[in-house]
Amino acid sequence: MKISELFAELSSENRLAILRTLDEEPMTFTSLIKKVDMNSTEATRQLSRLAEARLIEKKGDGNYYNTLLGKLVISSISDLAFISEKSVYFLEHSTSDIPLHLLRQIDS
Repeated sequence: MKISELFAELSSENRLAILRTLDEEPMTFTSLIKKVDMNSTEATRQLSRLAEARLIEKKGDGNYYNTLLGKLVISSISDLAFISEKSVYFLEHSTSDIPLHLLRQIDS
């Protein structure tokens, strides 16, 4: 998957909500749409996109799960969310003097 394709899949608040929710626990379709407050048509469309991107899967027990790739992606989003939330700071302060391993721990 190209990075642009991944970012396209992550550009929807609805898809992010699904990934975050499934990161907490696997869920059935009905439980998932209640938790993320989405109608069934929209949820079906978003689940289909996430499944096509191989970020989630529906298993034989009827539950939706994040795939290993989905789990890795959702764990990486917290870093991007932190950068986004603190964008004003990062626009005004250089991080070039901070070693990369410490920079990655900023939001920890």
